[in-house]
Amino acid sequence: DATEQLKQEEENIKAASRGMMMEQDAKAFEEKRDAYDEMREKIRSRASTLDMNKSVATQEAIKAATQRAAAGEAAETPTVDLSKFSSGLGEDPEDELTDEQMKEIDKVGQMSIPDQVVEEFKNTRFPSPDATLKQAILMLVIFIVTAGVILNVDTFLRFQYTD
Repeated sequence: DATEQLKQEEENIKAASRGMMMEQDAKAFEEKRDAYDEMREKIRSRASTLDMNKSVATQEAIKAATQRAAAGEAAETPTVDLSKFSSGLGEDPEDELTDEQMKEIDKVGQMSIPDQVVEEFKNTRFPSPDATLKQAILMLVIFIVTAGVILNVDTFLRFQYTD
């Protein structure tokens, strides 16, 4: 009974604080209402000068797509035009790089294979022996803990269901 009273009091305090916060938010909004209305009016006037109207086509397209999806129908026309991608790619000679451009862009790619390997090893940063040892110890600890958990759960379940 006392526990229920404490819970009820806590809930009342929380509800009161939420209500107070909502009242404070409402007061803050009312204080700035004129500024907000002025901003809305500026946005509307700017939209009208740019000849921007609310799009009805998008809403209608969404409704139609939703109805088709609910009915299990496919779209009459594909929504994405992929025709530009299927033809014309790589056919324009101006799209190709010249040998000079390729050499400038990919200097390593122009080298021989052994030189490329050496260049890659120059740019590779290997971990220090200390970092490698720390990583190995961490992996060992994780392995031992995980193995212990699995074995203990296995033993528990074996005794639980076989006895």
